Amino acid sequence: ADGEHIRWLLIDAQAYADGGETAAWSLEIGEEGPAPAAALQIEETNAGVEIDTGALRFRLGGTGLLTSVQRRSAQGWTPLPDSDLVLYLTDGKGQRFDSTILPVRIQIEEVGPLRACLCLRGEHANADGLPCCPFILRIHVFAGRSDLRLQHTFIFDQDPEFVQLGSIGIELGAPLRERDCKVSIATDQHVLLGAQAVAVLQRDDQSCDTWQDGEQGTAGRTQGWARCSTKDGSVLAALTEPWREFPKGLRASAEGLDVQIWPAAAGPLSFSTPFREMAIRFDATRDEQEVIRRLQQNPTAPLNLKSFDVQSPADLEWVEQVVARHAPERAASHNDTGTDDGRGAAKTTDIWLRFEIEPVDDAAASQWAMAAQEPLLAPADPAYACATEAYGHFYHAGDDCYEAVDTGLDQIFASVAMEPQQRARLYGMMRYGNAVCSHS
Repeated sequence: ADGEHIRWLLIDAQAYADGGETAAWSLEIGEEGPAPAAALQIEETNAGVEIDTGALRFRLGGTGLLTSVQRRSAQGWTPLPDSDLVLYLTDGKGQRFDSTILPVRIQIEEVGPLRACLCLRGEHANADGLPCCPFILRIHVFAGRSDLRLQHTFIFDQDPEFVQLGSIGIELGAPLRERDCKVSIATDQHVLLGAQAVAVLQRDDQSCDTWQDGEQGTAGRTQGWARCSTKDGSVLAALTEPWREFPKGLRASAEGLDVQIWPAAAGPLSFSTPFREMAIRFDATRDEQEVIRRLQQNPTAPLNLKSFDVQSPADLEWVEQVVARHAPERAASHNDTGTDDGRGAAKTTDIWLRFEIEPVDDAAASQWAMAAQEPLLAPADPAYACATEAYGHFYHAGDDCYEAVDTGLDQIFASVAMEPQQRARLYGMMRYGNAVCSHS
């Protein structure tokens, strides 16, 4: 409106003027822009939402969520084995809740000729219709591609004192004929190839268990992809952070793929807290008798070790020894403390699916998974990005006004956020991506 900013058009260009002169630039929109080879088509019907990427057709909606999958070939559209996408979880007692019981709401959040995002919202429920934990599933589709990017979010809305989660995952049921079915999952050491079922469980960031047609083994890290192939077609799944967000599991069989966001074999996922009352604070004391006095005044309270104001390895050793002598059984933390539990916690997991009408070999599957896990990035120059004001009013790193601030931020970032975090090994499903607390 003021003739100065047109950021809402999402148009950006680098423009220069010689000698600092003012230059005028104009933007012209032609009658017809370049069209993609196969523009996306999305249609809402009574049965759900029909999607056609030019390479893949399918329907969203119904109890299986993803149905009527077809892949384009030189001969036309070829139906793939019936695929049902089911979101599931179990509680600590093994009771199953999934997405097939209660209605699912579908919203087209973003749509254009090249890509679209569809959002599915619902609740997991058991066979009696009892709900447990909402879910959000965003499905990104791309013109001319047979890949789907899923962003799976579960939200824990139960009382953590009474409910734990036993497993969380996505089943892509694609029943294949066992006589010609090939299933495989790759680790950093070898490819598990089976005729009936293969599986992998990433227990931590450095080790995983494997199963190959019933034979159990071990490996280091999973490559994060699984494949089911027959002469009629292939379905593949890939996790983007397979070992950084452990525990994770994958299973491939003649029944389809099971992407285990929290595998049952990893044990229960609890959102309770041992900090049920306010933690004792120690106000930087180095007096052991004062520590004992505060412990006796608060006989059941947890300990806020940050309040000792540790400044050196010797300080840390003293604190740990005092705690070991006088309160070894109490919950304690060097971080900030409170009494909040995990009710309301949410976690999003990135999963890619691929559908083909031909067998996909292991080398191609590995290459595809790597593209999903380590995508090419083209970051804009920081000074230029700030100068556009597309993000508002920012200063880029290196501005003379903020040399001291930049130095401090660099030091903090290098010590608490840089990959790989091998020294602290701050990996795991509910904590990877969080910067290390600087005072711990």
